[in-house]
Amino acid sequence: MSNQQSLRFASKKSKWLSVFLVLVMGVVLIDAIGGLEWGVFMIPCLSNSYIAKVIFAVVISALVGWIYFGTRYIIDHEELKIVYGPFRKRVPLDQIRRVEEVKDILQAPALSFDRLEIHYGTAESIKVSPKNKSLFLKEIGSR
Repeated sequence: MSNQQSLRFASKKSKWLSVFLVLVMGVVLIDAIGGLEWGVFMIPCLSNSYIAKVIFAVVISALVGWIYFGTRYIIDHEELKIVYGPFRKRVPLDQIRRVEEVKDILQAPALSFDRLEIHYGTAESIKVSPKNKSLFLKEIGSR
């Protein structure tokens, strides 16, 4: 077992993605609480119940907030742990084949479009967006 300590990296947050998430949460909450009938709640079981709309809106907003504020990457002596809200992913460091810089908008546990794609295993990959990309790459390479 190595004596290297775990390093924690915050996710870089794109201003545009942040604005988009705040707007989505705002529209959902305002529509639910204000009863504005904007069409956000087109699911029949939600459209007729004020309480169901409010509960749904609060749960969705809490989930989005948890992902936004809870996305981080932890490198220890044997694996990269990716935490994004309630979701977790582990990538063994010895299975990482290559890491490349990418800019895309596809879904990933990354809060910026300035991302690193980590290729590991036989054909798997995951995208991350660490705030301190150079230190992240250095640590991935040194372990």
